[in-house]
Amino acid sequence: WRKPGLYQEGARTLEQAGFDFVLIEDALSVGISPETLDLRVRKAYGGPKHDPWTLAPYLFAATEHLGVIPTANPAGWHPYTAARQFASLQHLSGGRLGLNVVTDVGSAHHFGQDRLPHDAAYDRAQEWLDALRLLWRSWDDDALIADPETQIYADGTKIRVVQHRGQYYSFDGPLNAEPLSSEPVIASPGGSPRGIRFAGENSQIQLA
Repeated sequence: WRKPGLYQEGARTLEQAGFDFVLIEDALSVGISPETLDLRVRKAYGGPKHDPWTLAPYLFAATEHLGVIPTANPAGWHPYTAARQFASLQHLSGGRLGLNVVTDVGSAHHFGQDRLPHDAAYDRAQEWLDALRLLWRSWDDDALIADPETQIYADGTKIRVVQHRGQYYSFDGPLNAEPLSSEPVIASPGGSPRGIRFAGENSQIQLA
């Protein structure tokens, strides 16, 4: 399990079987109490885990059509970093990237954050996802010229400066990445009223 071949073989098998995508679940923490740690690692239940965003490029390299949907928790990703890395993977994979947006707050202490109430975590996730889209769309569709004869790459007048000052995040744009021909598919779990509303407003895939 420490080498990518096992996961690549699994991805190829899914693609050959006609699956549309593989979703890589994740949990950021094995806990900090001795009892929790022992429970989760004694038989490798809940850990250790590979980072899904490090694993995803190996799966893209092994397949041609399969979508790959790694898990991302807004608590652990600053919007600018996330938008830039996810845009890169969307370009490099030929548009096969998805995001499984989770709002688990149990790992907040790993990031030096306070644990948010359930619904507030969804509010943060909404701001985070809106921020990603704001950065992804900071280039107009016709900003990219890429004309070898004139040697003009892009029209800077069609790239918008972004200044976001929100409840949970602050950052400036625009993003230094080409515009996306298609944005990543969004998946989200959760059966609470707030989780269902978040999925209805944002997700193409709702996980039970």
